[in-house]
Amino acid sequence: MKSYTFFILILLLSAAGCNSPEENPGITVNELRDHVTYLASDELGGRYPGTRGAEKAAGYIRDRFEEAGLRLFEDSGYQNFSVTMGQEPGSNNTLSMKEQRLRMGEDFTPLPFSGNGKHSGEVVFAGYGLQTKARGFTWDDYSRNNVNGRWVMILRGAPDKDQLKRYFMGKTRDREKALTAKDQGAAGILFVSGFHYDSTDRLVNPRLKKGNIEIPALHITRDAANKILVDRTIRELEEKITRRGQPHTFKLKTEITASCDLETKKATARNVIGLLKSTAEQAPDRYIVVGGHYDHLGMGGEGTGSRRPDTTAIHNGADDNASGIAAMMEIAEKMAEKRDSLQSHFIFVAFDTEEMGLLGSRYFMSHPPVNKQSMEAMINLDMIGRLRDANSLQVGGIGTATESEKIIHRLNDTSDFQLGLTREGYGPSDHSSFYSQDIPVFFFSTGPHLDYHTPADDAEKLNYRGLQKVSDLVYRLALQLANLDSGLTFRQAGPKMKEQQARHGEEMQVTLGIMPDFAGVVKKGLRADLVIEDKPADRAGMENGDIITAIEGKKISDIYDYMDRMSEFRPGETITLEILRDEKQKVLMVQL
Repeated sequence: MKSYTFFILILLLSAAGCNSPEENPGITVNELRDHVTYLASDELGGRYPGTRGAEKAAGYIRDRFEEAGLRLFEDSGYQNFSVTMGQEPGSNNTLSMKEQRLRMGEDFTPLPFSGNGKHSGEVVFAGYGLQTKARGFTWDDYSRNNVNGRWVMILRGAPDKDQLKRYFMGKTRDREKALTAKDQGAAGILFVSGFHYDSTDRLVNPRLKKGNIEIPALHITRDAANKILVDRTIRELEEKITRRGQPHTFKLKTEITASCDLETKKATARNVIGLLKSTAEQAPDRYIVVGGHYDHLGMGGEGTGSRRPDTTAIHNGADDNASGIAAMMEIAEKMAEKRDSLQSHFIFVAFDTEEMGLLGSRYFMSHPPVNKQSMEAMINLDMIGRLRDANSLQVGGIGTATESEKIIHRLNDTSDFQLGLTREGYGPSDHSSFYSQDIPVFFFSTGPHLDYHTPADDAEKLNYRGLQKVSDLVYRLALQLANLDSGLTFRQAGPKMKEQQARHGEEMQVTLGIMPDFAGVVKKGLRADLVIEDKPADRAGMENGDIITAIEGKKISDIYDYMDRMSEFRPGETITLEILRDEKQKVLMVQL
């Protein structure tokens, strides 16, 4: 009798153990941690598209799909596509005058937007290369000298004088100045950094492709510029223009010959796709897409999106987005166990090149593995690994179907998430590519943090119990969507793409929706004296008194820095703000 009782007790304890979340055969803390630890390891080098690390990550995801019993897309699981990764200086970059030949990479370099070509001729020093008529103020660096068919030498930035700063906001970027010079008839452009603009006089990186302006454009050092100027120096000219507060231009005696040669660099990127086909009788021909991006920023650096562009180090991207991929793989494994009862099929997809502009998901939608009309909904998982103590979970896109909000609230009845819901279908991640094709979307995220897009986003910093909890909610959502008697009813919730939002003209300005401290009381940042309700800053969680210290990782010291940085953006873009609140640093993600 005692032996029989003991045997029954063992069976009951075993059954209880099988029902615990940790032992769930589908979604477990240990497996989530294992996935993230590998994907965010130094071995993968930050999963930059086109690299060996990205290839290993794709192979790992494909193998997990295969183990889960998913049918691999075109047998390999890979959807390959070509992407432009940047450019490399070719062998024909030259700069010479008389008998003197300057050195590529030391004295000069082609600018990222330069056109290929060669020109010999005279040089005009055109000050800062600025033209403006604003609020009764006029400045024109081209009014006194004809630059048609000539080289133009231009100082980068604007005069370092407080009284002038406000007139040049949004007009000081190199490419815009180059287009102005081209419009004036210049045959080529020589940019040079004044001492106040960059005391280090570091040459720009020509590998960051920024479009082609069709005429040669070089960045030269101050020493190189002084050799061309002969009897003047850049520092003297910079100080003279600033001191006088007016243009100073002239024609040089020196003639130069220069050529630019930039070669486009391409790579193969790949989405990883697994299909889960329901085996239930008379299952309708409809699909639920569950996805996230697996690419990240590699070693970082300028142009990658790193918020520490001056730091070269592995950006492991544990939260962004090894967390979403880990969850997606676990959900696929658990969903595969129910294939005989599902009333929808599933597509599980890991997108490449999201960080480069949603290129992978856009390619997926232009080359879909099934008819787009059969896609009922898309669930996007991006940065879901940092659940805080408040259990705050952001769910976007709930306005893209009439049923979405009720479904989310009903599912959360058995959870204790503090939901932050947004209706818009367009956003800073891959679900936007689906929303633009009239497909309802759900976008899950636990929000940004100080490690976002830095080398500090590492695996040990994730909340794996929280990741499991989010994954379970997403699994239950996917299962419920798959078994709806009728599909979701799509409806538009905001513009469908960034271009549509800016349709009425590129001159449309963006705003955070704050009343800034114009008096400049704070000396190392810009204080928001008032955050306007239901504007971008407010929706991102900004509060009255927050001090903006950086936008997209670029330092903000005053109102002029703020206005100049904001002029770079267009409606629909998503940017990061670094703020100080109660002496604590935070990062907010703001959709403009």
